[in-house]
Amino acid sequence: MDIAHLASFYEVVLRGSFSAAADTLGVSKGMLSRHVSALESSLNAQLLQRTTRRLSLTEAGKTLYQQAGEIFALARQAEQDIQALTEED
Repeated sequence: MDIAHLASFYEVVLRGSFSAAADTLGVSKGMLSRHVSALESSLNAQLLQRTTRRLSLTEAGKTLYQQAGEIFALARQAEQDIQALTEED
């Protein structure tokens, strides 16, 4: 699993659309779509139900979104912990 693809998926779900996620990340909607498609292929699971007006998570998508949130929260915490350690020195 590519962490950049996971981050793209997470941002799309968090923002509720490919357009909003693309604006936030400063990339094209097409790139995000390719990232999510590649993630779905690598996991052999559909993560999002896409229509022209709406995105919804599949069961697999809900599971991955929740766990991705935990992964990114741990990464932010690790970064803060390291910064605190380096500031103390």
